[in-house]
Amino acid sequence: MTIGKVNRVILLVFSLWGLTLCEAWASYHISGVVRDQKSKEPLAGAFVLAYADNIQKGFAYSGSDGQFSLRIQDDGDVDILKVSMMGYAPVSISTEGKTSGFVIELKEQALQLSSAAVKSSPIARKGDTLSFYVHAFADGTEQVLDELINKIPGLTTNEQGTIQYDGEAINRFYVEGLDLMGGKYGVVTKNLKASDIARIDVYRNHQPINALREIDPSEKSAVNIILKESARGSWVFTGDALLGLPPFPLFDAKAMVSRFGKTSQDLYLVKGNNLGKDITQELREQPGVSDGPGFFLVNEIDGQLSSALNPSFSSLPIPREYWYDNLSGIATFNHLAKTGENTKLRLSFNAAAEKYAEQASSSETVCFEDGTSLTIDDRKSLTDRKYYFQGQATYEDNGPDRYLSESFSLSGQLRSDLSDGTGRDNYEQRYDLPSLKADNNLRLTLRRGKSALNFTSVATYIRNTHTGTYVTGGRTFDQSYLQNDFTSSHGTAWSIAAGRHSFSASAGVDLDYLDRKAVLSSSSGITDLAKAVSGPLQDHLSVFSACPSLSLRDIIAFGNVRLTLSLPAALHILQVCGKGGAVYPSVSPSVSLRYTPTANLTASAGASYGIQRSSPESLLGAVVMRNYRSLSRLDSLSRSDRVTAMAEVRYSDPVGMLFVDLSGGYGRIVRSKTASSKYLPDMTVTGYVPLQNATAMYNVDGRIRKYFGGKALMLEGSAGYDVNEMDEYLQQVLVHYTTRRFTTGGEVSSAPVDWFSIRFKVEYIRQVTEHGGAEVTSHILTGEGAMRISPFKKLRFDLDGYFRRDRIPGVTVFNRPLLKAVISWRLPKGTVYLECNNVLDIREYRRETVNAYRTVSVVNHLRGRQFLAGFRMSF
Repeated sequence: MTIGKVNRVILLVFSLWGLTLCEAWASYHISGVVRDQKSKEPLAGAFVLAYADNIQKGFAYSGSDGQFSLRIQDDGDVDILKVSMMGYAPVSISTEGKTSGFVIELKEQALQLSSAAVKSSPIARKGDTLSFYVHAFADGTEQVLDELINKIPGLTTNEQGTIQYDGEAINRFYVEGLDLMGGKYGVVTKNLKASDIARIDVYRNHQPINALREIDPSEKSAVNIILKESARGSWVFTGDALLGLPPFPLFDAKAMVSRFGKTSQDLYLVKGNNLGKDITQELREQPGVSDGPGFFLVNEIDGQLSSALNPSFSSLPIPREYWYDNLSGIATFNHLAKTGENTKLRLSFNAAAEKYAEQASSSETVCFEDGTSLTIDDRKSLTDRKYYFQGQATYEDNGPDRYLSESFSLSGQLRSDLSDGTGRDNYEQRYDLPSLKADNNLRLTLRRGKSALNFTSVATYIRNTHTGTYVTGGRTFDQSYLQNDFTSSHGTAWSIAAGRHSFSASAGVDLDYLDRKAVLSSSSGITDLAKAVSGPLQDHLSVFSACPSLSLRDIIAFGNVRLTLSLPAALHILQVCGKGGAVYPSVSPSVSLRYTPTANLTASAGASYGIQRSSPESLLGAVVMRNYRSLSRLDSLSRSDRVTAMAEVRYSDPVGMLFVDLSGGYGRIVRSKTASSKYLPDMTVTGYVPLQNATAMYNVDGRIRKYFGGKALMLEGSAGYDVNEMDEYLQQVLVHYTTRRFTTGGEVSSAPVDWFSIRFKVEYIRQVTEHGGAEVTSHILTGEGAMRISPFKKLRFDLDGYFRRDRIPGVTVFNRPLLKAVISWRLPKGTVYLECNNVLDIREYRRETVNAYRTVSVVNHLRGRQFLAGFRMSF
């Protein structure tokens, strides 16, 4: 489908949207809070029914903070509210003409059970709330919450610690109804004991802002952790200590004191290791919960503290403990207190320190159009040190008619990196990367009946003073990259729910000042280098930017069908000091359709079109030397026109424990500039040429997961096919290539008896790259597994393994299995561990990658065989 046809389709859809707005029906809301009569604590999951003259008019469930909100059609005045919840006596109250401010207290009531045997279900569903009783899914191998979450049907965590339900990142993480950690919930999932968890609740379609409930629907989910009575509201200490060799001393230690109550919560943690565990990632802001960029950079806690001079690191597709050579420590201190019924104050301080070392060798062969080739051999040794801190204070008032959030944070990082090695020439490079960042985030929402008004103000200051020194070929180069940014975003939004419409309109303005200065110099002269790269070696960029924006969105409900229309647009006004200015628009209309015929089945489709330009930072004209042989130039406000389309059918039955997903997508991006690479004998220069190019991609993916019993057996199968077409210039010659990739895999896990469990996962990838009529086919096969045997109640043996096999024309690489063995003995107040990592003492890991014109072989050095003994305790 061409861009023109897509534009006409989107125009037609938005025209129909205008007609549907005319039929908005009148309605109003009834809101309040449900709490325990004795403790006055909010109750989540209470069922609220509204009646008018004994006719039911609406219902809702109370959220994690006890708040509820019902939408009532204006065809009768509600006179009675009935509230019920398991374990509490039901109540009925008269509304007396009110529509808000209800405080409904429930009295605890013991359940009366008959003498017959009662068998409880491991999963309970109440409206959009799912409750998973973890005893039915745990098999005894789980030590922390993160490992337990991955046993719950529909819930997963990725390597960065992001929790996903049904494939989408959650928007809130609670423990006992409070979000102590905000976006840094990885600290809890990686350290809270699995044995302290009684239940995990999932709130589907969760709107965390009470004032927007029933006005601004959400399709995201939240997770609430319910603790066992012994761990609830009391101070709990958890400690680990492992010691081993070689080399001596290897260690892994943790001390955590926590208290999760209903009105206040605390978590204090100090943790460190040199066993290859990247614990600094626990301090990252998770996407979906925080207002951060929503992406991660390797070895970075906060990606905004990085710049063009960030050193490169390896990232291997195997467990980090086999290759991550580190000395890491973190400390985090967190306190949350409820200062009122709807208000709370959250204070946190986080610090991290890490030393990371890496050794690797690579061979890169580049084939040019004229039949010649260039081989770049590289052996490197790298040492990276970083010290990070962040302090944050957040005040929040989350009432039914008003939401106020004010957050201020200050963070900084000191980082240094030194590497050396041999390539075409011996080289040495050093980076010094100090950074500072200050954030202030204000949000206010005011609700009046069926409409709400939102105000936001976000201000950020970032200062990066980064320098790099490179010694290569007998010459020394000094690269500096200085950054001073002040960005502020201010906006207001109006939301209203009227009949089948949930409409919102927002307007705002971004006011930014960006200052960049890049200078490349050399004591031995750089005249020849300037000629080779065809660009300036220094530049100073100061940009004032004003960006007014307007966004319209309407969510229209037709029974089980939800149509979402969105039209955001902005006008970017730039004034570059000494270089004039620029004015350009950006717009990205989208339309999506969601059909939910049953509670378990969802079909969705969507399309979008966007016109965008790269960041004003790209106006910096200087060539930047990123490492000892690579220079790059930015694209100078390159324009891109983007069309995307997707369709998905998802069946999610958490009670029946069956999950099926089938999706497909198409994307096409037309850019005003094309990426260009130039390989010189001792340098590689990347940049852009002013020629239009197009990139097209499409994919089809399917996945099915079925649980037979909570832990008796889990089967998963997946398959995917994707195609990418790309253009790039190599040595000033256009290279067009197509990559087709087929992926299939499966996973089996089972704990048929209490003393045995097993898990095995395998994935196969076949990739075909076409270029100039030639095809190159590569194959990758990976597998990983785990087995647990517990011949006695207190004794347990664990074995984990991983293998990989690569094959491209002329090269086959088979990595011997990486194995880890653990013996543990459980005592009354803790557990004794004996571990052997890398049982077969594998010292190298090889990978082969290929694209249209480049083949790369990389060998990374691994940590050898290691022995550890330790003790884990809690009280």
